[in-house]
Amino acid sequence: MVPPGNILIPRIGEKIAAVLRRHKLRPEVSPKKFLARVKTSKHRYFTPARTPEGTTVAFYARLHANPDAQRKFLTEVSVLRRLNRMPQPFARSAPRLLSAGRESSFEWFTREHINGNPLGHSRHLSGRLAASTVAQLASSIVSIGQLPPKELRVKLQRFNPDNYRIDRQCYGLAQAAAVPATTCRGVGRLVSNNRQLLHRCNRVVAHGDLNLGNILVDGGIVRIVDWELAQLNNLAYDLGYLWVHLWEAPKRFRQLLLQSFVRQLPSPQRALFRQLLPVVVAYLAIGGIPYRRSAHERHAEQERRRRYHVRLLQQCLHGFSALRNA
Repeated sequence: MVPPGNILIPRIGEKIAAVLRRHKLRPEVSPKKFLARVKTSKHRYFTPARTPEGTTVAFYARLHANPDAQRKFLTEVSVLRRLNRMPQPFARSAPRLLSAGRESSFEWFTREHINGNPLGHSRHLSGRLAASTVAQLASSIVSIGQLPPKELRVKLQRFNPDNYRIDRQCYGLAQAAAVPATTCRGVGRLVSNNRQLLHRCNRVVAHGDLNLGNILVDGGIVRIVDWELAQLNNLAYDLGYLWVHLWEAPKRFRQLLLQSFVRQLPSPQRALFRQLLPVVVAYLAIGGIPYRRSAHERHAEQERRRRYHVRLLQQCLHGFSALRNA
């Protein structure tokens, strides 16, 4: 059964192929092969493609016939267009938008193809990173949060702060014996005590999907791609999102990233960040704890992930000082 919202645009493979031919782009992976591999699981098509001049560009096109897929696609186009016009560091860290178009039933765009490698896949770092690269990554994340929303001139979706109310989800995990009940009660109090703060601070530009696969290093320069989930959130969200997903990274890397971020954050914002991070991490850690054994993940690996996220939850209850040593 196809999940709701995963309905493909009729004849989308043929339509994308026609756009590629019209612009004389030679795709590395044809729409037909891409769709045969992913079925309906991806909401957009991506491939490196060669231009008539012999250069390589990244080509994207929307696949799903639903408003959310369209909103995310158009958000990325608009955000890249604005970031490209801004001074450093935004113009350097975001890829250049090269062209974009709207067909009768879908949208497409091309952007600069970045030759660098991603920092990793999912939670796995590709290798050891130099301290200078970690500092540059922290600087890029800080810079995103310092971007005035009005200067971006893009109507970003606002993250709902009430999503942080994870009592019901935490209760279900406690019932399944995945999380201690006392930890769940503590998380509930943590969120409740900071509810007003979460609503008040929910106005900062965030990338929204800052995983290792969306961070590339090209010639020593950190580049950040896939801006379709750009949103208004709080200043701890992007760092917290990346940090929680680094459960298989060396502890020293996580500590260095957090230290560098705090060091580069403007002084007046540091106390606020220290208060927000435990709440953000608790919310994201709860989402990473499985209710039941997964057929797609080895049991030992799943158990390591559960233990790491439960440890994060427990350290969140003791504040930033305990959390930074996770």
